[in-house]
Amino acid sequence: MNLFDKNRALVPMSGFYEWKKEGSRKIPFRIFLPDADIFFVPALFIAGKDGNVNASLITTVPNNFIKTIHHRMPVIFKIKDGIQFLTEDRESSLQKCLPYSGSMNMERAAL
Repeated sequence: MNLFDKNRALVPMSGFYEWKKEGSRKIPFRIFLPDADIFFVPALFIAGKDGNVNASLITTVPNNFIKTIHHRMPVIFKIKDGIQFLTEDRESSLQKCLPYSGSMNMERAAL
């Protein structure tokens, strides 16, 4: 069985962190969507023999905003696209796993 066929999930997020290199230091930045309090990142999950459920977030190439910080980014869905990702066939869902094209912001994080 292909995990992508039966084990798709959505992880709700309000933001994610990336570390931007500034000189010899890496500075954490919180990345978020200015027009949404929450968004969803698709994932694949599997139940291990130990009873724990393990998940991996689906990433893609970075959009223009993220590529100055990192070489990949999570796929980001608003709710409608997230529901379609869960319910559509494999090919349609895979075609949705693109870099986010909407507006994004970042703020220096105090971790």
